[in-house]
Amino acid sequence: MVNNNGLDLSHLERGRFSPPLNLMQPFSDALQSSELIEQIRQRSEIEAAPLRWEHCRITPDSAELDRNIRAFNFDHVLQVGLSILEQGQLQPCIAEPILIEGEIRGVRVVAGQHRAIGVNLMSQLLQSAGIPGEMDLMVRLSNRELTQREKLEIQIAENLQNPMTPDEEAEAIAQLWSEFKSVHGEGASKAQLARSIGRTPGKVYNALNFAQLPIEVKAMVSSKILPYGTALELNKLQRDKLERIDPEAQDQIPLIEQDLIRTAVHIVSRNMDMPTAKTHISSLINPEGQFQLGLFSGEVMASLKKEELRLGIKTAVDRAFADAVGYFVRIREVIRKSGVDERVFITDALLRHIAEAIISNNAFLETIAVQEPEIAQELMERAGSYVKVQEV
Repeated sequence: MVNNNGLDLSHLERGRFSPPLNLMQPFSDALQSSELIEQIRQRSEIEAAPLRWEHCRITPDSAELDRNIRAFNFDHVLQVGLSILEQGQLQPCIAEPILIEGEIRGVRVVAGQHRAIGVNLMSQLLQSAGIPGEMDLMVRLSNRELTQREKLEIQIAENLQNPMTPDEEAEAIAQLWSEFKSVHGEGASKAQLARSIGRTPGKVYNALNFAQLPIEVKAMVSSKILPYGTALELNKLQRDKLERIDPEAQDQIPLIEQDLIRTAVHIVSRNMDMPTAKTHISSLINPEGQFQLGLFSGEVMASLKKEELRLGIKTAVDRAFADAVGYFVRIREVIRKSGVDERVFITDALLRHIAEAIISNNAFLETIAVQEPEIAQELMERAGSYVKVQEV
């Protein structure tokens, strides 16, 4: 066996490699997948010349950039360019020839595009500063044009080998899924993508769910004010709301997104940890599930009835209402003083909160009046009597 540098390694003794035994079973299980076997079979039937690679050096501005599966990070380009300027290009870009009538008329960079841009920019800066020594771009050039599937696999290996935050990795996987479907067609599956990129199916599913969230929610995650796990819980709320609307009512989708953003802001403003946020989101998905009817055994309930005792349970709802009452008392004082004291005035934000409170109140009354008219009537009567007592 001779590699591209002319080094003969054909004399090496074979059979020396022995993989850990605990890794053999997972690979054996994977090979039971009919989908994977079919993929291997199709790959073996591709009529393409065997790939060979050769290390070359070219001028940076002579290379073209292929379409990349990830958006460019210009901070990363700057860091890479400065590192190459100081230490040289340690890792080559992966490229393919541009063939016209069998002749190489150009080079297209498939992977390592941040490095290619960095070298190009640094080379231009050196020239503009009058510093001698134009920089070369080092590439690992294939002997033929690559197929779309080969390009995708190379870019997957290149882009997902670097450390990324969960949200960055999720966006990359979502972009990969789009490219993966375009290459593999209707036969593409998320499990197949997971195997190709060395990730679990669960991680791929979570990544695709995260990618469906509103941009504002994803921005909170990238800013590290909202945990990635909490964002995935918000996606459950998003899916629940989308499942409840008429498929033809597309005008409801922006409203759902706005509601999701408000929920995310509420979670962040209350500084909720992940368990608390998960409980809060679950209560929005299934409000009825928050009420546990079987709090006491039959004996305890019988005893309570026998003694004619009345039981009151203070919940987070009670505390929320108490907070709201205090809030509106303060608003009342602001409104009362705003007409006589120039230092006191109602801001647009405060006015918006008051309007939202009125809208929420009216929506609550309308909903309960329609769904539970008897309870609504009793509630209004008891609330009316309570107001009279307070006035007295």
